[in-house]
Amino acid sequence: MKLILLDRKSDRWYLAKAKLWDYLTFIDGEKFNFDIQRSIVANSFLDGLYTTINKDEAIPPITLCSFMADASSDGYITLEDFSILDGLQRTYRLWLYKKIIELSRKYDGNWKQTINELNEVPEYSRGFYTVNRIKSIIEKAEEIERDFKSYDVYFYIWQNLSQSELIKLMLTLNVGAKRVSRTHQYELIFLNVYNQGSSLSNDISLIRSKNPQYSKVRNGDRTVGELPFPSVMIGFQSLIAGRPLRIDTSDFDLENIEDDSLISADCVEDMFQEHNLKIYLSGLYELDKIFTAKGDKYKKWFVKDTTIAGIMGSIGAKMKAEGNILDHWFSLLGNKIDEKGMDPYCLDGFDYHYRSLPTSRINIGKVIRNAVYFYTLGLIDGEILTWNDAFNRSLPKNQNL
Repeated sequence: MKLILLDRKSDRWYLAKAKLWDYLTFIDGEKFNFDIQRSIVANSFLDGLYTTINKDEAIPPITLCSFMADASSDGYITLEDFSILDGLQRTYRLWLYKKIIELSRKYDGNWKQTINELNEVPEYSRGFYTVNRIKSIIEKAEEIERDFKSYDVYFYIWQNLSQSELIKLMLTLNVGAKRVSRTHQYELIFLNVYNQGSSLSNDISLIRSKNPQYSKVRNGDRTVGELPFPSVMIGFQSLIAGRPLRIDTSDFDLENIEDDSLISADCVEDMFQEHNLKIYLSGLYELDKIFTAKGDKYKKWFVKDTTIAGIMGSIGAKMKAEGNILDHWFSLLGNKIDEKGMDPYCLDGFDYHYRSLPTSRINIGKVIRNAVYFYTLGLIDGEILTWNDAFNRSLPKNQNL
């Protein structure tokens, strides 16, 4: 993609602009294939973004990151590839306009055939736009294309960021001082981890939700080391926090984020080093081997995000309280589990107490994560703890099994 270069700070940061239509030409569906956090969400204000374009009013700059940016002396910058750091929601909606226009021309303006094919586009959520909106876009196709081709979009472009620099950039909002929510802190980091997975671990295979095998793996039909990408993510998140956390897939549902949801930038940056990531993935693999050797029931149980979050939260808690390096706690827990024989977590007892929970009055997922957390702490400390004890510690006050 070729853009007009407007300003630069050394060879790392650029301000540029391009015509909206040209920008959207270089957007493919892969830009929207995210497992967590960066899912496309409903937002009526953003759905009306074309009105802003039509009036030639400004929209906020879009922030891109590229490892192949060439700023020439003729006043242009060329991006061979890029990722969208900020502006994904705006880009998606405007990309949909272009996609609908192209499909409508393929079918000579037939809106029914256009919608039928649009529903088959992997990146399009069925029903995201109403039929009336799609028909309106088709009717105004020439006007919309003309507006898109004349409208200037401005871009902040970052080039050749190291992993540490990318983390620092992502941990702040528009490179400012405002910290972003917990899930924002992890979205790009874990996509980066996924892309580097082969170099970080030869044993772990991170299965993303778009993989046809994802449902089977999540239900325990898998080989050792095959783990769902979101579960691996929430495990490391819980490890850093020192307590079990949940997967939060909403961009805007901030009211439901758990207390103390902001993790300090220094803490995250310290843990997200290649050495620690390798230890984490290696430790997961060793635990997976141990659990898998104890039968299919354990192979299915370990892969659940509530299980991984609880176990990793307990390891993180021990690191915070007592120190020692990460692999020490993985090794210690692995030994404690093996010492307990073929049923170290007494899964029949777990199932019994899980089925006894008052489902209408509590957050089931939170209770399970915390119960696994307390039970694992008991294993590490050599404490004799029953599932009745672990679940009762996890239930709200004044509630007991």
